[in-house]
Amino acid sequence: MRFNLQEGGLTPIQTLPPNRYPPGTLRISQIETIPKPPLNPNFNPNPELQQILAGKQLLLDDLPFILEEIQHHYENGCITYNKGISTIGKTSSCARCGNRNPQLFGSFTCARCGDMCTYCRKCLMMGRISECTPLIGWSGPPPAFDIPAKVLEWEGTLSDGQQNASNRAVEAVLQNTNLLVWAVCAAGYEYVRKGY
Repeated sequence: MRFNLQEGGLTPIQTLPPNRYPPGTLRISQIETIPKPPLNPNFNPNPELQQILAGKQLLLDDLPFILEEIQHHYENGCITYNKGISTIGKTSSCARCGNRNPQLFGSFTCARCGDMCTYCRKCLMMGRISECTPLIGWSGPPPAFDIPAKVLEWEGTLSDGQQNASNRAVEAVLQNTNLLVWAVCAAGYEYVRKGY
């Protein structure tokens, strides 16, 4: 993806055939300082978009919203565009997973920006992030949510073996000593719980 850098903000350019992008358009990684429009207090953000993005940095491909809606939120100061891959000198860095190992980066001819694009192979399973891929973040008002009265409060009972292991674990923590607990768990759904 490429962007027009204008005073006050960025405008994304839809994917075009290679060599068809207007002159002066840039990949997100080529923009020194990414402009962040001020928050418009009169703007009513989409609560679903707000809920999905709050506290996260996601790819456009991860969002079930059209680019126009995302751009509208950006122009009203509720969304940020951030570099997915930064390159300083010859060193690339992935903003999503923190990878800086040169062996875990690759390059390809990118249909989205029309250039050779470096991408991160370390976090590829979460979706390809490359030099022209913006990470989208939330910078608007925080979403409203209800805090439940009981948060992760377990109401079960421990077996004798679990209670013994729990007591020993508490002792080890209080005495600042090491303890090895051998436990068999069925598919990760049974837990040894500390009984404090």
